[in-house]
Amino acid sequence: MNAPAFTLRAAFGSLSRSAPLPAHVVVLAEPVGVVEGRVGEDEVGAEVGVEVAAEGVGVFGTEVGLDAADGDDVFDVAQGATESVDPIRLRRADASTGVMAWENVETVLPAPLADLGYRQDSKGAMLAVGTDEVATSTTWSRPGSVTFGSFELGQVSAHERTTGAQRWSVVLGDAVQGMTDISSPAFDSVGNVFVTMTAYRPCGFVGEYCGFQALYKLAGDTGNILWHLESGDYSPYTPPFPQIHTLPLEVFNDDIVIKDRFPGASHALARLSGVDGSRVWSTDVFSGGSSDLYFYRQDAGHIIASAQGQSARVDLPTGATLWTASFMEPACQQSCYQYAQLVLANGDRLLVGEGDSKPRILREHNDGSGTLESWTLEPNDPQLRSLVHSAGATPSGSVKLVMSRIDRKTPGAISILAGFDPVTGNLNSQQVITLRPMDTTSESLGKDLLAFPAENRMLFRARDLGEAHAYSNGSGLLDTTITAHGDFTLAITADTDPVQIGQSVGFQIVATYNGDQAISGAKLNVGTHVRQGGLSNLGCSTQSASNCVLDDRSGNVHASFDIQPGGSIEINGQMRIVENRADDYFGGVVAGPTSLSEPDTLNNFSRVKIVRSLFTDGFD
Repeated sequence: MNAPAFTLRAAFGSLSRSAPLPAHVVVLAEPVGVVEGRVGEDEVGAEVGVEVAAEGVGVFGTEVGLDAADGDDVFDVAQGATESVDPIRLRRADASTGVMAWENVETVLPAPLADLGYRQDSKGAMLAVGTDEVATSTTWSRPGSVTFGSFELGQVSAHERTTGAQRWSVVLGDAVQGMTDISSPAFDSVGNVFVTMTAYRPCGFVGEYCGFQALYKLAGDTGNILWHLESGDYSPYTPPFPQIHTLPLEVFNDDIVIKDRFPGASHALARLSGVDGSRVWSTDVFSGGSSDLYFYRQDAGHIIASAQGQSARVDLPTGATLWTASFMEPACQQSCYQYAQLVLANGDRLLVGEGDSKPRILREHNDGSGTLESWTLEPNDPQLRSLVHSAGATPSGSVKLVMSRIDRKTPGAISILAGFDPVTGNLNSQQVITLRPMDTTSESLGKDLLAFPAENRMLFRARDLGEAHAYSNGSGLLDTTITAHGDFTLAITADTDPVQIGQSVGFQIVATYNGDQAISGAKLNVGTHVRQGGLSNLGCSTQSASNCVLDDRSGNVHASFDIQPGGSIEINGQMRIVENRADDYFGGVVAGPTSLSEPDTLNNFSRVKIVRSLFTDGFD
């Protein structure tokens, strides 16, 4: 059973530009021109990175991608934009040095799609690494083509693993479909490729569209469609549409385990034959194909399926349900969010996120007991929003979390790599990865955790966070080796006399450090969320510290310095008030390099409220 498809053979071009890097960071990427804003105080984003402004690093790499480690090498696919093309970059590089074995850049979609105005969609590119080939998937978009947004098609390509040479590329879909999502590819044992796709297409009356889902098997040597299945159309909708998620899949003995959406489906989960898509087994665990059903691979022979607060362990060879359990999550007073999961070596699952603006971690014991442990890491300041973005495990099995702490009242924000004990729920180390950029004079390299190819090496999705520069993504490796233990503390005070517009308020910033090693390249960012006037009379005095460099170009205070154990720096100055606000704070954060392990990063923050006069004459 074959589906219509557009087939193409696209040649790779070449793009190359480089920039110097700090010694502890390797970035596998090249500059492009995509611009994106920063995360606001009440938004959640993966604002993790290392400070690179002083090293002259500007813009990196390409848009969203997914990396895969292979021993000493890393495969990377990323997507972005230049002035005239939307390239897909595929690379193989040494994980320790970033030296590329090869790089190919796919910049053009041949006719007829290019002639119809299709461009790479911003949803990003994904990859899978097989025995002798690498497969990528992405979405092409033709904006404004239909009333509900755009025509969109899915693309899958395969490349030689050793050289990067393209074997084939195929575009999947119907010329009238839109709002398309395509899954990450998956290989069987002989190199054939499976992908799923979701989309909307016209149906019923004029202006109505139906969602559908499809599963494809592509030949590993040619890209030819060996077979495909499509779900029946969902009920007709008019814009706006409910979101349809791409179906996740698992490959087991060259068959596919997937949510059962296809013709004849009466169950929630099925194993489909890799030969022809026929059913090997179906299970009615959580029957009805509930939209909130999801599953993940627990180990080589089992999956865990979950829906509506229940989980079940399913035997992959037979489809038998081995146990079911109910997990009662602790309630949140305001809101709870889960951002990522990590399957531990014993099959238990960690769910990480936030609850009531505090880092929240759940451990689901997948032994059929229904045991759910919950830990909330309490910040000592209610003005802080703290959360866990992601979790990963090192080769030794140590669990690492990427966290953010954000001051709601000031631009102060940091991202942290924290060691976590999944037995006790305690953090055993905190390493500041980056200070979030505060303004157009700030720059940092953000990182989304991907994996730990080595014990003290973190593979990450790199993002340039400097607002004054073009924005792009790439990938990189961070040295997370701890060479010092200590604690930074920040204290900020300001004049207590009421001030009005046009007047200046004096302030004092004191950063202290206690630890076992001297620190080079500590950084401090202090300022306000609102637009204020310039700083004046700015000065820095040191005690057992040196090289205090101040930058006040933005109207905020940025400082870098070196410091000895027991040392401190003191920054004094004045800030002119140009906006009349009843609630305004002056504050920020201080941090050392990533190599410093701190027991506590809550005391890295400080703020003070600016006292405003109630009357224009200054009398209260």
